[in-house]
Amino acid sequence: MKRKIYIILLILGSFPWSFLAQINNTNSKVYCELRTSYNQIEKKWQVTDSTIFSYNQNGSKQSASSYANSIVGSQHMQTKYSYNTKNQRIQETYFQWNDTINNWNSSPFKKAIFTYNQFDSLETICYEIMELNRWNKLLKWEIKYDQNKYKTAEIGFVWSNNAWTNTGCQKFTYEHLNNNCISKTNYTWDEDKNQFKIVSKTAYSFYKNRCESSTNYVLNNHAKWQKSTKDSLIYANNNRLIGKIGFVANHSNTELWDKVYQISHTMDQTNHITKTTQTNWNSKNNAFKIDENTQEINYSYSKEGLLEGVLNKHFDGKTNQFVTDSETFYINQPASKTTQNNKERS
Repeated sequence: MKRKIYIILLILGSFPWSFLAQINNTNSKVYCELRTSYNQIEKKWQVTDSTIFSYNQNGSKQSASSYANSIVGSQHMQTKYSYNTKNQRIQETYFQWNDTINNWNSSPFKKAIFTYNQFDSLETICYEIMELNRWNKLLKWEIKYDQNKYKTAEIGFVWSNNAWTNTGCQKFTYEHLNNNCISKTNYTWDEDKNQFKIVSKTAYSFYKNRCESSTNYVLNNHAKWQKSTKDSLIYANNNRLIGKIGFVANHSNTELWDKVYQISHTMDQTNHITKTTQTNWNSKNNAFKIDENTQEINYSYSKEGLLEGVLNKHFDGKTNQFVTDSETFYINQPASKTTQNNKERS
């Protein structure tokens, strides 16, 4: 608790005055993601990076200011968000910090523009960069939908020679069945053949609209699909996801799967995840075993049920205990945006 109070005071004492003025002028809600790690050499905790989020009175994200190494560091960026009358995000504008003026640059260096179709589904994302005092196109994603408004494809384009080209881009296609996405296929641009070529795909299996597994395939030298990896999902009786088991295709028999890892979630009475543990499969013991490769994440919440802290740990075989590697604090998180924030970060 003392360390948490110290870090919060560090944040308040290090805020840029210009940012505090902006908060007061907009009456926005603000919270901070503060990430820390333990320095094994200096034997102390240190701030690694942080992000300050600002929301307007309508609950929409207004800005996100990222800092490296400290609250006011040499490498950080601010993103501002704009919305239309339907509260759809239509633009993200990116600014860099200027140490000379001790403030954000007044002119952005990059922006992303979002457009929507007649069904209010996202249709394009176009990135532009500021060069020689003018905006130049950089990258674009187009999203396609079928007659049922399901996403069928995402196609990337690069601006080159005053035209959009697929060179160096990717493409994803999706298949749906009974309201569920059952496959996602990944393509890359083949410069020699001047067309997209298939690289890999993921197939999803469902039971009563609940995803049971995802299987990844790659194309072998004979242009045939070959199993690669698979995740089998585990649910509790209330259909809450409580874990998954990861597999890799058996090299000697592609019809068989070898277990690799297991991720388990521990829930509290309010269905909040309090702990996530990843263990690896030990073929000698024929079981998932806690060893030096075991990772653990602990989550803490406020009385209002808001996420307050995340601790990342690893198992130390010498002491047979879990040791904390890094910790993230969530300070003054707006309750109305908690669910959406988690989705956006994922």
